Amino acid sequence: MTTKENRSPRARNAEATRAALLEAATKRFTLLGYERTTTRDIARDAGANISLLARYFGSKEGLFAEVLRESAHALDKLRSLDDGDLVTSIVDGLSRDQWLEFGGEHPLLLLVRGLEEEKVNELRRRLLDNIANFFTERTASPGGNGSGTALRGDLVLAVVVGLLTIRSTRPHSPLAGADTTQLRIITERFLAAIAAMG
Repeated sequence: MTTKENRSPRARNAEATRAALLEAATKRFTLLGYERTTTRDIARDAGANISLLARYFGSKEGLFAEVLRESAHALDKLRSLDDGDLVTSIVDGLSRDQWLEFGGEHPLLLLVRGLEEEKVNELRRRLLDNIANFFTERTASPGGNGSGTALRGDLVLAVVVGLLTIRSTRPHSPLAGADTTQLRIITERFLAAIAAMG
């Protein structure tokens, strides 16, 4: 008869394998996008049998959806920050050292790369909408109209995505080599200007 004690190592192994697949997929999807990532490569990176990917996630699409949910959780900490700490977090997030579990890339880039991939677009759009709505709330002014407020949120998202994209795709650019203090000051000015919009 199988006892609980006999089942425990197997359960821990299954959990570790699932986590390894998720970690490998996160790095691949963030660096390469959905289309260029294969389930075979993910399984090989994780040191797991490819059949286990289907068992734990159903499909490549299901795995990608889980990675997107995890990337959204990684950004949830922003909600508890005051304005000064929020800017610091945005600037600190430009460092590759902050996101080693995402292959050194900011998880937000996962949401904007390869947007032509219809299979996963709806979930990705919803997560981007949630982030834009967060920035909208943070830049809202009393008595402001809805469309103007939403525009401010989108502009903040555009600034953040722009910073991340340039740092990622042009590693030798002035922006990539800029001092953190300088970046913080410039980012604060950008966000203050956007928040002051009518």
